[in-house]
Amino acid sequence: MIKTKTVHQIKFIDITMEKAVEYAEILYHSDRPSAVFTPNSLMVLDCLKNKSFLDIINSSDMNLPDGQGIIWAAKRLGSPLQQKIAGVDFAKKMLESLNNKNGSLFILGGEKNSLENAFNNIRQQYKNILCDGCDGYYTDEKMVIDKINSITPDVIFVCLGSPKQEYFICNNKQYFKRGLFVGLGGTVDILSGEKKRAPKIMIDLSLEWLWRAVIEPKRFRKLIKLPKFIYNTIIEKDKHNS
Repeated sequence: MIKTKTVHQIKFIDITMEKAVEYAEILYHSDRPSAVFTPNSLMVLDCLKNKSFLDIINSSDMNLPDGQGIIWAAKRLGSPLQQKIAGVDFAKKMLESLNNKNGSLFILGGEKNSLENAFNNIRQQYKNILCDGCDGYYTDEKMVIDKINSITPDVIFVCLGSPKQEYFICNNKQYFKRGLFVGLGGTVDILSGEKKRAPKIMIDLSLEWLWRAVIEPKRFRKLIKLPKFIYNTIIEKDKHNS
């Protein structure tokens, strides 16, 4: 069993990226379906107001602390985590792992052109990976399930956005034969090259959220919720001290 710590009722893994990848390899080599979720500060807020979503998040095999906000809250609440593990960084580590092991990948999500561009980039950089997928505009969920089961991929990147991707994984997990399902939001757009990650200096300064807000102004609607996350963390800390 991997070590976890609870932050705002969510059980996060308390390990390094290297150990997370090692555990993921065990999961995707097993003969059962498994799940990895990547909760960030906004997802925590969703969990705090939606018990069913919280239960789904905590049903995963691993919850990665995706974002400096989670690391800050964990430390403030007396449950410090070893390392931030961003979903997109974990995805790239998974690609390296699959490439080294001649593995297979299925991507669910994104627009059709974006998905094809992601496949082209993956095939160029990771030549040993067998990849397939389905865009995020499907109308027949059973068709998607049947396609995944017919391929039985090692790893499935579910890039439908939260909470849709987590509900998809949880609600359909019983129908899958095997595979590691990873909820990765808009990662397919980064893999396709259509969206760029923040410069390394901004990532190192924990300002990737600001970069994303600048290049995607519509994200400001979500970012205005972040003060509530900070407030909830402070209140929770005060409860612990009282």
